[in-house]
Amino acid sequence: GMLDGGHLNLFKVGQRVFYIDGEEKAHKARIAKIDYDDQMHTYYTIEVNGTKKDDVHHVDLSLIHPTVDKVLGVINLRDETVNYLRETCPTLKEFEKFLKLSFEAVKAFHKTNGELKEPRFKRSDREAFIILCRWTEKYQVEGRIGWGYFNEENFNDFCEQAPKEDLFEILKELGIYNQKVVNTLDAKSIQSPAHFIQKPMSWYAKLCEEEQGTEENIHQSKNLLLSGIDKTAIQKFKEWYIFHFIGYFPSDWIVSFRNDDVHPKERDLRKVLRVIGLNADAIEVLRMNDIKDIATLNRMSKNWRTESRIGLYSMAANFSGMGGGEQESRSNEWKDMGLSRNDASDIISFRHWHKFYVAGKSNMKGWTKEFNSAQYNNFLQRYEPGDDFSNPSRLKFWMQDSLKFSQERHDYFDMLQKAAESGDVTDEQRYHYLKYVEKREKMSLIDEITSNHYEGQGDSTVEEDRHVNCFIKTRKRLTKRRKVIYCSGSNSINFSSLHL
Repeated sequence: GMLDGGHLNLFKVGQRVFYIDGEEKAHKARIAKIDYDDQMHTYYTIEVNGTKKDDVHHVDLSLIHPTVDKVLGVINLRDETVNYLRETCPTLKEFEKFLKLSFEAVKAFHKTNGELKEPRFKRSDREAFIILCRWTEKYQVEGRIGWGYFNEENFNDFCEQAPKEDLFEILKELGIYNQKVVNTLDAKSIQSPAHFIQKPMSWYAKLCEEEQGTEENIHQSKNLLLSGIDKTAIQKFKEWYIFHFIGYFPSDWIVSFRNDDVHPKERDLRKVLRVIGLNADAIEVLRMNDIKDIATLNRMSKNWRTESRIGLYSMAANFSGMGGGEQESRSNEWKDMGLSRNDASDIISFRHWHKFYVAGKSNMKGWTKEFNSAQYNNFLQRYEPGDDFSNPSRLKFWMQDSLKFSQERHDYFDMLQKAAESGDVTDEQRYHYLKYVEKREKMSLIDEITSNHYEGQGDSTVEEDRHVNCFIKTRKRLTKRRKVIYCSGSNSINFSSLHL
């Protein structure tokens, strides 16, 4: 376009714009004519409020309502999202209509790449929309949004207070809200939902015991926080929060919490994805493309590739009968969904882990309950699986890689007990073998429990109960055996030849 003092022409004849008058009020207008002075500066004739206005400078015109422009400049949105809203919601009416959409409706916005969908908005965008919607609900003036109150300082103060307000709403919904609880949590620096759910149930039990006060007050606190109903409610909320993986709460979160009917398969998948390191954006990509259980994830990612495979697609086509282009397209499906290379690599590595330890085995029911990063990272460090990882010899690696979760180890010790009773293993051999195995198991359980807490899972009753049982059994055995019998000669254990 023509230059105006070094600037490109911003508007065209017939274009819809906003005219900002001397009182900073915005009026809908249309560009009727473009004029130039002797120095080639641009001036516009516009039609506004049914009349024509000449010699309007471009600084008084805008493609987007100034309030919308101001808001988009303050809230935390990606540049791509700002540009999208400037194009689709230039008027204040359109922008407010967008803000009235439900949280689920906003999540459903997507770009289409063939049959695959890529979310239009990232998690940071959605959280910005949530907190802005909550601001508009607070600043309602006679049924209209009081945009005149909106500025950066006001909005940032509102954002800072929101997590604490969310925590209060949670306490009210769970029936454990009163000033004593609020003061206690504040003293313990629990000031947001994230802080609240990261604490294990055992922490709440200790909380009341640590408080100083009269016996009556402590008794009341225990009744409040430690009743069976309260524990169940807190645990239910923690599971809901971990699954939905949100920061700021949408206004209708309580409805979602009360009607939480997520299928167990989807809940298992969500836990696995978080353990292997996927963030909320990657998890939303999979959900949008109907990948809602572990079997579908493994099947969908079977042909994914993240490593350079120059010249191999044509070779694959010759062997499989699949066109090289189709093979390459399926190997890059993760890109069309909007996943990063690291996301795809994590999913591929998990598929190898699942095939190595879980697939086809009859004794792995409920394995997702105990799946954690301590076990998974051990696999990654040991094998460094790539796109085409193949299982090493089961015979060679059986002792090291026969993965046992806590419940399986419990069953294993029962088998050892039966072997001792039948005479296949002597009491002395059983004692020393248990001493050796349980020492390693305790360290493994500590790693697993720590990783569960780090991942925001809170208490893991299976691992923690098993850990307590280990110490109880050890204490009982030491009490019974005042004299330690040492194995020597023919009674020493040959671990490699011990068969149960």
